[in-house]
Amino acid sequence: MDKSWIDLPDRTSKPFIDGVKTFLDFAFKNVVNDTRIYCPCKKCRNRFFVVKEAAEEHIIVHGFWSKYKKWKMHGELSTSVESNQEMEVSYDSSADDDMIGMIHDTMELLDLKKYVRNRAHPEASIANGYLMAECMNFCARYLNEVETKSNRPIRNDDGGNKFGRPFGKGVRVRLDDISWVQAHRYVLVNTEAVTQFREQHFAELVKQMPRSAIHHIQKVHNETFHIWFMNHVQTLQRTSNIALPEQIKILANGPDQFARRFKGCIVNGFRFRTKSNDKSKVTQNSSIVLKADTVSYASARDKNPRSGNVTFHGVLTDILEIRYTNDMKYVLFKGDWIDNQVGKQQDEFKFTLVNFNHLLYKNNQLGDEPFILAEQAEQVCYVQDPLDMNWHVVLKMTVRDVYDMYSKDFSCGPMLPQVELYAQQQLDDNIHMRDEEVGWIRDGVDALIVDKNVVDDDSPSDDDVDMEVVNDDDDVDK
Repeated sequence: MDKSWIDLPDRTSKPFIDGVKTFLDFAFKNVVNDTRIYCPCKKCRNRFFVVKEAAEEHIIVHGFWSKYKKWKMHGELSTSVESNQEMEVSYDSSADDDMIGMIHDTMELLDLKKYVRNRAHPEASIANGYLMAECMNFCARYLNEVETKSNRPIRNDDGGNKFGRPFGKGVRVRLDDISWVQAHRYVLVNTEAVTQFREQHFAELVKQMPRSAIHHIQKVHNETFHIWFMNHVQTLQRTSNIALPEQIKILANGPDQFARRFKGCIVNGFRFRTKSNDKSKVTQNSSIVLKADTVSYASARDKNPRSGNVTFHGVLTDILEIRYTNDMKYVLFKGDWIDNQVGKQQDEFKFTLVNFNHLLYKNNQLGDEPFILAEQAEQVCYVQDPLDMNWHVVLKMTVRDVYDMYSKDFSCGPMLPQVELYAQQQLDDNIHMRDEEVGWIRDGVDALIVDKNVVDDDSPSDDDVDMEVVNDDDDVDK
């Protein structure tokens, strides 16, 4: 049976998924009077009984246990020829299986010891606790509306709202004129229903300023579109019979001057806090990153702009909820964004470094764009470079309880190893079965030769001294 799919790195590929299905069909073909098998994923390691759907999900998410090549616990019987070949190729295979079995037994005993409540009767206590756990797992499959350990919500649960779940009730604040325009303009730019109106306004500006550069026309377009959009919609309502969508009418009037300010927000599986609130914490939750499809200009005279995905790194400074109506609200993140031209670089190891002394918007001007939608934000971690304190290394964070199935997004450079806030330790990765697998020489460090101490032949050794003392004692006894 082909088992090469086990070591495939892409667990979303068709060969890996077909291999998983082949294994499950083989395993359940050898099961008698049961709907469960031992799960061979890297996390369960043949310690827990699961149904077919759960086994398939575990293997795809966590991967197949690479050291489980002989499927003995799932009905595979080795012939004498295969056994002889296995003994000839690897003499230590049985010892490895015994060691792995001992590790599994130890881990299972650790789980069973947790059930002990009465130390005078540990066996009965373990049996009672194990039976209770099995009953709870069985009942949990039929209690969909009851929170159990198998269906409890994740720690950073946003409640299913794409705009996120802010902390608390927030504080009611009044937006200044510049912040109001910046927030309203960003909502219009990122609303698909307004796209045709933005294109119409840009086309009118091109006709009005035929000799102006595209960069200047784009700047005027961004600064004046919200005013033109409001007047244009009002004109259409008065002079034409076009039935405009209710969303367009509400967006044209703009949001309320008052907004709500929050200290934190949970969105996209991440927990965000503002920079001021993050100072009193031991964790870092104010680092944000945005991947945007934007137009880039090399200079003010550039007539051939380039459009594409650009990554912006920043620090979260404010969280605002603006209200158009009670049913139309948007949560916006305001941040200090790094200037990619002078404040961002890559080192020789392809790590991204940012410098917060070079910000994209230093003054709060009308044309600045410090706001983003909360749903667009992702979280990173900034680690200060010990060689240059002004630069920080960017590390990408992973969402809790979600596994990144080898993302193919290389638009922002090489994919860095993802860092988990609470990474779990895998014992099998640190235990070496043979002495040949242990590296006793440090790579990348120059060798240091130490001279051995040379002992003169004329000087008596420790053994000679001991013998002389013994002989002296014998003479005394005589």
